[in-house]
Amino acid sequence: MASSDYPTPQSVTSDTSRGFGKEESIQSKLGRLSCAFANIVNTHDFDLALPASQELNAHVSPEWLSSMDTQPAKLSWPQQLEQWRARAAEMPNVRFIVQEVSSDVDERKGHAIVCLNMEVVGMAESVTLHAMNEVRWRRVGVGQNARWLCFYNLGLRGTPGNSGGLG
Repeated sequence: MASSDYPTPQSVTSDTSRGFGKEESIQSKLGRLSCAFANIVNTHDFDLALPASQELNAHVSPEWLSSMDTQPAKLSWPQQLEQWRARAAEMPNVRFIVQEVSSDVDERKGHAIVCLNMEVVGMAESVTLHAMNEVRWRRVGVGQNARWLCFYNLGLRGTPGNSGGLG
């Protein structure tokens, strides 16, 4: 995958659609959905009009919170969307390029953490920042009614020398 091509809900499909006869794994699905947060910023889809954004929104818990090192306080999902909208108005060329996705899924306990290592470009011609998001998920419901909801997103930005070893 090229560095400018990050997975979105539409770019990664289930194995069934590729003829393998299996549903998309939970790990793959949560990774794909976690990348959709970057896609919302990159496409300026703060009204959640695109199918990828709508799919993610259907998996966001009503109790969702974000903690970003660029924000003074935790924000709810609607507040975060407005924050991203305001930032996009100030810096319309900023893009998050997902470099790596890793995850730890415990299907038995119904908990998952997806980590996104990214580069942030578009602030200035020669500026590239490193970023890491930790996206937390939990399974709610049981049996056929069970589904995974994102309930927390931690975002850290920095340079290779100022990122606590994350960049």
